[in-house]
Amino acid sequence: MEHHTQNEAVILGERIREARERLKWTQIKLAMEVGLGSAQTISTIESGNREVKASELTRIARALHTSIDNLLNPELRPEPKFAWREQPQEGFEEHESRFMVKCERYGLLEKWCNASNPQPLPSLRFRSPCPSFGDAQRQADNVRNTLQLGGRPACSLEKALEEDYGVKVFYDDLGADGGAAFSLKSWFGTAVLLNSCHAPWRRNFSLAHEFFHLLTMNQLDTCDRDLVEKLANVFASALLLPSEHLLAAFEAGLENGKISYESLVEMAREFGVSIDALLWRLVNLGRLQHDIVKDALASNRLRAIDRASVPSWDPAPRLPERFVRLCFLAYRQGKIGLAKLAEFLETSIVDLAEQVYETGAEAADGEQTKITVAGC
Repeated sequence: MEHHTQNEAVILGERIREARERLKWTQIKLAMEVGLGSAQTISTIESGNREVKASELTRIARALHTSIDNLLNPELRPEPKFAWREQPQEGFEEHESRFMVKCERYGLLEKWCNASNPQPLPSLRFRSPCPSFGDAQRQADNVRNTLQLGGRPACSLEKALEEDYGVKVFYDDLGADGGAAFSLKSWFGTAVLLNSCHAPWRRNFSLAHEFFHLLTMNQLDTCDRDLVEKLANVFASALLLPSEHLLAAFEAGLENGKISYESLVEMAREFGVSIDALLWRLVNLGRLQHDIVKDALASNRLRAIDRASVPSWDPAPRLPERFVRLCFLAYRQGKIGLAKLAEFLETSIVDLAEQVYETGAEAADGEQTKITVAGC
């Protein structure tokens, strides 16, 4: 870390220690991950008494799932608060750290490309500090209309949140039992991480659930946590399964006062939700009885039909489409180089250079890249 003052070395050491402790790593664990030999070496770095070479800093940042810019930043940012849905008992810190890096890159891209979204998220107005389930359902109807999500909201929710409101939606492999999702608000805006291991309909519900948390952040602090989670589920169900459209589809599937498992599963796929979410929503709307739904969900026949309806599904996107677009826009505008572009896209420079060439992402010298707007 040549040419850096002692004060800068101390700040760097503090940032490394904070990032390490966030992951609940020991100094020997970090030393082993980056190949620095011993805990004593890390101790001297964290105390600001040892210079850090550029190559070492790169390895440290990568191991700690953070960026070099964050480690060198003299300003201490407030510790982010992650709102988990089904937080796992252990191992979640690394997912949070990786997520922060992606979101911070996204925020930088928006700044460099002047692409910050001006539209704030809708505000929810409740009659009391701890709203009722009916309040949550009414707010879901209002939000769905504001976002113009239509009769099948699961098909358009993620796109609307990303493109119109700048919500950053990423996916990560949290494991089959590693939690469904979590949300976050920081300097870069609002963001949600979804478990890529889950089926699309479960991810849709998790997104709607986390959307409620983003809309009510710091509003329901006095409410019981279990109640808030139930309110988020009620909101998500009402948002993704609008009563008018759902009941119309339900009535169309009736035959002599009954509806088949096949029709119910098809409705669940049509609305992009799980069969469980669909049936309980119909209970809440008074079209099915609680005991009948409970028995149906315990039926092996229903579960078999549900599994057979979509034997496989497309994997979740590795990076958001808008994020990738901004990466290439920043590159074309000269805001970042090929190495930074590869870093942000989490690929190698060799593979990326070939992609850039094949897609024509880099304009030739002197090539026209702008057109004249009428009236200007």
